[in-house]
Amino acid sequence: HMVYFANFCVAPGFRRQGVGAGYFRWHICRSKKMGYRTLGLDVAADNHVAERLYSRLGFSVERSQYFHRDRTPGPVADTKRMVLTL
Repeated sequence: HMVYFANFCVAPGFRRQGVGAGYFRWHICRSKKMGYRTLGLDVAADNHVAERLYSRLGFSVERSQYFHRDRTPGPVADTKRMVLTL
């Protein structure tokens, strides 16, 4: 079973203060204690700040999904599935 994080964000006034990292560190620890082996999330392909955070926490890109073959903006963002094996 996988713990999946959906639609996570930090309010603009609280970004770059460790709030997101603390949230994920707590959930990583809690997931280990509960016996989960995998955590996953999707991040917008152009959200490099969030991707760096997740990478520092141990997540790695499992796959990318592109919704716009011609690379024009649209209603759905291209994403990267990132996973962390505990």
